[in-house]
Amino acid sequence: MISRPHTETEIAEIIGKPVQTILAVPGSTPHSLSYFYIGFEGTYVRVFLDAGLLFVDDCAGPDKDEDLEPDSDYLDLTLMYKLTAQNITKAFLKNHVFRLLFESGTELRFKNNKTETIFQASRKS
Repeated sequence: MISRPHTETEIAEIIGKPVQTILAVPGSTPHSLSYFYIGFEGTYVRVFLDAGLLFVDDCAGPDKDEDLEPDSDYLDLTLMYKLTAQNITKAFLKNHVFRLLFESGTELRFKNNKTETIFQASRKS
């Protein structure tokens, strides 16, 4: 079970696992989000950043009624960045930025500003 806040850390429990889905609750601006879920075979973790701390908790998974405003939908980062079935090779927080690296070379970066989390993606060739 994962449940802890961090200022700098590696999340070893998810390294080497193939991702089934990464669903983000959209923020108020493009490339921003409130929090996100990472789905693995049979399990989910909920991830969010607040005041420079990383929070990662096991959970039952996304809940549209709880998570989303009417007429909105999750941002499916797995489809956007072709991450389905990709293994996470690194997952760590350093200097207030949470990074997820995948075997394909894709990197997702999440950084909290005062009200939301901004995300970026890149791919190493």
